[in-house]
Amino acid sequence: MVTPVSWAMICCVRSAMRAARSRVRPDGMRYASRMRAPIQAPTLHLHGAMDPCVPTRSAQASARYVDGPYRWRLLEGAGHFLPEEQPDKFDSALHTWLADPEPER
Repeated sequence: MVTPVSWAMICCVRSAMRAARSRVRPDGMRYASRMRAPIQAPTLHLHGAMDPCVPTRSAQASARYVDGPYRWRLLEGAGHFLPEEQPDKFDSALHTWLADPEPER
């Protein structure tokens, strides 16, 4: 019988194997080089204030990877799955940003 813990371990090992293989493959090197380039597209970053997976400070620090228009919103009362946990706040933030994606930096 496979338990959820063993599935998690299998997924972690497979993910690590894929990452290691990608470093030496030409397509993996191209991907890594593109990932180092700053994001130029307008970006809305929504983060749940109660996210147990990604600390707020870490999420805020990801702004350094975006050169294009960037907007940050912290959604109070939400965890990691914003559309499911706070659908009204999520929709409102998304619709507001889509109407005017200019940055607030």
